[in-house]
Amino acid sequence: MSGPEGDAGAGGPADAGRRKVVVTVDGDLAGTLPRLREAGLTVDATLTTMSIVTGTVDDAGEKALAALHGVHVEREDALQIQPPPAPQ
Repeated sequence: MSGPEGDAGAGGPADAGRRKVVVTVDGDLAGTLPRLREAGLTVDATLTTMSIVTGTVDDAGEKALAALHGVHVEREDALQIQPPPAPQ
């Protein structure tokens, strides 16, 4: 497993309209990373031993990633728990 291998600019205001995704690659991860970036993925972390990449992508990029052979894309859903109601 390698550590975070982030792309410049991740997480800033320019990322509005983007969502976090988890990408699993069947086959050569190192050879596929450039294609993932070309499809619009901003890489947050690369988990080499598991062939997983996390990052952010917009709608068009998500579709482009899903169209790549041997690439599986899942949205990283965040669970938001509301605070309990105030005592009365």
